[in-house]
Amino acid sequence: MGELEKIANAKAHASGREIIERLRGEMEAFHRQQSARQMLRSGATIINSQALCARGLEDQGKAIAAHFEWVIEEGLWTSQSLVDSLVGEARTHLEPVLDASRDLMRMATDRARSPALLVRSIAELETVRDKVWTNTDLALRAVAAQKKRRGIRSVWRSVVGWASKLFGLSRGA
Repeated sequence: MGELEKIANAKAHASGREIIERLRGEMEAFHRQQSARQMLRSGATIINSQALCARGLEDQGKAIAAHFEWVIEEGLWTSQSLVDSLVGEARTHLEPVLDASRDLMRMATDRARSPALLVRSIAELETVRDKVWTNTDLALRAVAAQKKRRGIRSVWRSVVGWASKLFGLSRGA
């Protein structure tokens, strides 16, 4: 693992921890609010709790994409194996947020006294995780392809520039 990849992994891990802590705080605040309004046992508690968790997964996906795109952009050479490795690591950085979301949904369904909704809520969050991972995969592969294309264009411009100078010099002689 290269130095840039280590840095990006550390940043992705840190962003995951921050998102989990933020998510826990938001969930507690929301549940306190619902309780104060005597709405803790409503369907809105489950729906909004799930939405908070989904947003946490999406935020982590955006953070991962930003950190790993930086590796691709700043690295001297971007191989297909590097991109494949980053895509795999992206999924591992989503898992802690999904695990925390499962726990939070378990708490939400218990508080709402709707444990039967837990399985469906978790399945929907796993679908969100898969969608986020797919979007991250596509984003990283697109950045790698763009970098490769820029490199080819740069080489072509250099070759054309050198050829013009050589052709121009040989004309004048």
